[in-house]
Amino acid sequence: MYSSLNGIRQHFKTELSHRYSPRETEQLFYRLLSTCLGISKTDAILSLRNEIPTEKQEVMQTALDKLKAGTPVQYIDNTAFFMDDTFYVDDSVLIPRPETEELVKLLLDENSEAEMQVLDIGTGSGVIPICLSKNRPNWVVRACDISNEALVVARRNANDILKHSSVAFYKEDILSPKTQYAQSLDAIVSNPPYVLDSDKQEMKDQVLDFEPHLALFVPDNDPLLFYASITDYAKRNLKKGGRLYFEVHESYADQVKSHLAENGFNSIVSHADMQGKPRMVAASMP
Repeated sequence: MYSSLNGIRQHFKTELSHRYSPRETEQLFYRLLSTCLGISKTDAILSLRNEIPTEKQEVMQTALDKLKAGTPVQYIDNTAFFMDDTFYVDDSVLIPRPETEELVKLLLDENSEAEMQVLDIGTGSGVIPICLSKNRPNWVVRACDISNEALVVARRNANDILKHSSVAFYKEDILSPKTQYAQSLDAIVSNPPYVLDSDKQEMKDQVLDFEPHLALFVPDNDPLLFYASITDYAKRNLKKGGRLYFEVHESYADQVKSHLAENGFNSIVSHADMQGKPRMVAASMP
């Protein structure tokens, strides 16, 4: 590894040319300088010819080796940016996507009530309930996940980000749920697993090799496995007029809508993401 910042930057470009464009590599270099070494992009540009200590060179080399192996940068610096906050992530949770931001914004836009009871199912890193609670501090927000490791991450993020509100996290297998709310919930939101097992061969290795399969995949013969279970759960636990919000695979939005209609929900609407793809479905409990 070169000892100057400029030398390290050029080394990144050479070593990562098979995986990233020069522009992407530049972004990764400056991001890792900031998140791992605490050197801002502005300061780095002003001191590219300066040498850095050996231990910092080693940090950047370790990060480079992981990038070459396909590790997502979010798992290298344990950082994911979501809405207006910085979240801790590791390989026990999915890396938050922009579509999930749109799901949170949809729920906030459609619900301005001062007080609500909301449940997030399959919370992962906790981005959904934490952002809901931060923006609606008077809401009672709960979140569950089947993974103990994910719940550790979610609680850590809640402790780091929330100052005047809170989220109650608990373990739950939504395919056989034990916790019941007896029609007391105003809203249920979920970004459940929805990628078919057969789609694995088409996925990027950064996702397939590093992100948790538990939070991604469903059997080919049951693509609505989690949607069906959550819909059934919502029928028992949403108030009259309560709302159910899903993030969905663009190929299954219509199937999710049909399933909700068959189960008595109304005001069923699919919402497009910024790419114009149907990635969210919302419905009301009659």
